[in-house]
Amino acid sequence: MTWTHEKPTKPGLYWYRHDPDSQPENYEPLKVAWDDRQSTWSVRSPESDNGFVAEYNGEWYGPLSPPSHFPEEWDPTDTRCNARIIVRLRHGGSFYVEKKIPDEIARLLSRKLKTLREHGDSIPTHLRMKISDIVRELITFTGLPPKKEK
Repeated sequence: MTWTHEKPTKPGLYWYRHDPDSQPENYEPLKVAWDDRQSTWSVRSPESDNGFVAEYNGEWYGPLSPPSHFPEEWDPTDTRCNARIIVRLRHGGSFYVEKKIPDEIARLLSRKLKTLREHGDSIPTHLRMKISDIVRELITFTGLPPKKEK
């Protein structure tokens, strides 16, 4: 591998430097991942979200294996936990909820919900109750009074 001005096109960990004369202590370890919502490559440092690859005009080195002292969630090869849940609202709005769900559980949940839908069955009552509680919390968050039942 060599330093390059070509922007990353694969997920993983990269070293980034602003210019070729940067000293190693000024290199930044950055995690590059695809952002579905923005349809672009995003960049994150160990401390914070930094933005998008397109905003970085320096040099890149990688992708590389993460150093042993990095937290486990920084390992781009670890795909055991990564799920995004979209909540679609009846009137066209939607939002994402980022949750860490083990992949196997996410796949089983997806299959189970798909099977329910295909058979015309509904979500179990105890889950519907929890969903209703969340909807009430969202209504409270909007600051609007809830509609009265007729």
